[in-house]
Amino acid sequence: MDRSSTTKPASSPIRRAERSPSFPYIGLTRAVERLTEFHRQAERHDISVADAATLAWGLTPRSSAALQTVAALLAYGLIDSRGAGDRRTVRISDLGRRAMTDQLPGEREQALAVAALKPRLITEFRDRWGPERPANAVATDLLTAHGLTTDGARAFLRVYDDTVAYALVTSPRTIDEPAYPDTPPFDASTIDTRPGEETNRFTIDEGVVTIVFPAVMTPDSVDELEQFLNLFIKRARRRAVAHADRAPD
Repeated sequence: MDRSSTTKPASSPIRRAERSPSFPYIGLTRAVERLTEFHRQAERHDISVADAATLAWGLTPRSSAALQTVAALLAYGLIDSRGAGDRRTVRISDLGRRAMTDQLPGEREQALAVAALKPRLITEFRDRWGPERPANAVATDLLTAHGLTTDGARAFLRVYDDTVAYALVTSPRTIDEPAYPDTPPFDASTIDTRPGEETNRFTIDEGVVTIVFPAVMTPDSVDELEQFLNLFIKRARRRAVAHADRAPD
């Protein structure tokens, strides 16, 4: 009796799941707050990740919050890391020291501008979108096409909006330059609005603040706008204080 040969079916190649693009889980504003707490505790010394978590941030050393905070500060280039596992240590980087302690006019802002564009994904979309990113729905679609989940895209946009504004810092003004340029008269016809948008303006001593916004917004959109305006005010106040400190007596 002939034995028929049996052929094993070829096994299918195992596909490795592609990793979602990584980005810091906190924006640069929160990262600087965490760096301040770290610097207050460690100054220029190496300390273990466990000590950074418990002493500087009040977190459990192996918690996701502690590990993500370290990862975020590393992504922004604000700290350096050495070793691995339980022997891993962290210390403030040269860039982090500039952001914390540099007193020269404009240097802290420039350091933060560099830090803002350290994360690859933020730089990639900053280069793609320019100074004004697309609306949330469009941006989310672009990010999901790039490999992020919908929730990941929304989280990235929160981090992106907070962080990318630091990259808009320009070269520091010299003392001989006027504090504010002459402001031309406001002409509403120069504001490019689309159907369904409204324009509001507020005049201050230095010029005119103009806001273009949708005439109808959902409660969630109003909440997002409030968060953005609060962040804008915080940064404007910081720049105003820095300008006042640099002004000649």
